[in-house]
Amino acid sequence: MEYNSSLQYACTIGLGLVYNLSFVPTLGSSQDTDFFRLWMKAGMQYTCETLNLSPYADTNTIFLDQNANDFYPNLGNDDKAPGDREAN
Repeated sequence: MEYNSSLQYACTIGLGLVYNLSFVPTLGSSQDTDFFRLWMKAGMQYTCETLNLSPYADTNTIFLDQNANDFYPNLGNDDKAPGDREAN
């Protein structure tokens, strides 16, 4: 069981590593929201891949700054077509 379902308990992850995590809700939650910290540098490209997902899993990646504020425009939207970087 993992508990990183809030910004306060976000796990720090490193580049080039593989993590085995689940999308199973814990502690009575109806969904499994996972928060991670990754230190990024402007001008570098990063990728993240999820594997072996249930057809019912709806993954979404949202990026926040070091103060937990949204970037403007917002970064991350799972319902966009590949390559579509328009806001919202």
